[in-house]
Amino acid sequence: MTHAAPSGWMQKLCAWFRNGFEGDPISLRDWTLMRIAFAALVLNTFLDWHPYAYAAQPAPVGIARWFNLTWLHQDGVYQGMLALASVCCAAYVFGIGLRIVLPLLTAAQIVVYTYQNSQGFTHHGVQLISMVLLFQTIVVWWKRGESPEKLRAWLWFYSRGIILFSYVASALTKIINTKGLWVWRSKYLCIEIIKTRRYDYYKDLNPELLGDPASALWLMHYPVIAQLMFGAGFFLEVFAFLGLRDRCWSALVGLSLIAMHQGITWLMGLPFENHQWLDLIFLINIPGWLLLLWAKSQAPQFPASI
Repeated sequence: MTHAAPSGWMQKLCAWFRNGFEGDPISLRDWTLMRIAFAALVLNTFLDWHPYAYAAQPAPVGIARWFNLTWLHQDGVYQGMLALASVCCAAYVFGIGLRIVLPLLTAAQIVVYTYQNSQGFTHHGVQLISMVLLFQTIVVWWKRGESPEKLRAWLWFYSRGIILFSYVASALTKIINTKGLWVWRSKYLCIEIIKTRRYDYYKDLNPELLGDPASALWLMHYPVIAQLMFGAGFFLEVFAFLGLRDRCWSALVGLSLIAMHQGITWLMGLPFENHQWLDLIFLINIPGWLLLLWAKSQAPQFPASI
């Protein structure tokens, strides 16, 4: 029995996948700039002096289901967590003791925000930062025998990977929860926008939030446009993993994701600022591109990473 040879476009597609999706080389200078930006983002999550509303965990989530975290509410404890985070972030920037620093930083952030989310006000804005910290922790232990150059490449690769696959997971959740009809039902999201706006108004009675948002009313009158807009974002999430192919695709997908977030901010008032910063730091990596352009201007032949 003979099998037909794959067509030309299929061969090219297979070759395209084979020639990427691995740890791209990255210079110490480039990775240091990434670490500085990421450390600043992580430390910023600790700068809320006391994010807990109550000295209790009435709606425990995560590890709070098994451990009592109310000790975080005691005087001086949060300040101690902030000091620990500051020291760990400084050590992270300088690459000192990463196999100890990263687990400590990851545990501290997860504990703080698990306790906050266990008070009935669930907040997902920091979750992806925690995931990046967790995966970097796994990599520094899993790849501890690698050379510094390869370790940097794997840290960058898996940091990009968890960011990108968080978007893929979001798309899969939409597919599962709507039985594959998410794009068709997206025309009804204008109702959710109005509900969110009214909830925000009644929560604080902010007069600026009074009335229905014009964007939702506009989408209500043009359901096909709503489906096209939300559908584009949905398929961007589905294929976000392509950003792992190489540096160029990473930047292209990163720019597209930030554009999507800006659209969500305009439509729904949900900025997802930490997600956008992570896209900017690890996917787009503007300093890395500037360093590449500088290296190109210095010599006709320049390396793939500087």
